[in-house]
Amino acid sequence: MNIHEKIVFFGTSRFAVIVFEELFKTGIAPALLVTQPDRPQGRRLELAPTPAKTWAIEHHVPVLAPEKLDAGFIGELENSGYNLAIVASYGTLIPKKILDLFTHGALNVHPSLLPKYRGASPVQSQILLNDHDTGVTIILLDEKMDHGPILAFEHISIPNWPPNALELEDILAKAGGTLLAHTIPSWLRGEITPHPQNDHEVTFTKKISKTDGEIKL
Repeated sequence: MNIHEKIVFFGTSRFAVIVFEELFKTGIAPALLVTQPDRPQGRRLELAPTPAKTWAIEHHVPVLAPEKLDAGFIGELENSGYNLAIVASYGTLIPKKILDLFTHGALNVHPSLLPKYRGASPVQSQILLNDHDTGVTIILLDEKMDHGPILAFEHISIPNWPPNALELEDILAKAGGTLLAHTIPSWLRGEITPHPQNDHEVTFTKKISKTDGEIKL
């Protein structure tokens, strides 16, 4: 697949790596990765790169890991010819002034059938609520959380429900990457009309913490 745009990937987690790898297989490669800064991890709290940064280094992709998406970061992107952003599990809302830098906007892959399960834990929430109606959605990002208009979606049938969270994350990330790979060329050719999400069907998820796993006696 010949994509001639200068693309920036925004992503951080394992989910993002799976999505990016699916794109990379089809020839959709980034000119730059933006990810979260290195954070202390493990018992020794040693600084470690994000999974997405490790992936980028292995694929010889330049990396930016800003603490804040501020004027200094915008200066790094301005006048660089980047005209499309792909966002997968980046971990921070991207301000409109950054989204507006990209001629073709920023496309986000979300592991649920939006507008259901917006927010930080769509994968876990679908399992906890025993919701078999799962899938992936590609949206055109705006400044609100998981709010932008829908470009494409796909229902995914999961055998042997319920899966564990890592299994469902793998399935949805691979499906999302494949759907993105099919959506991007059509979007760039102007063949897709974005459709607003139905505000009456919106549900939200919360960030899951270690305390959510505690057994209360």
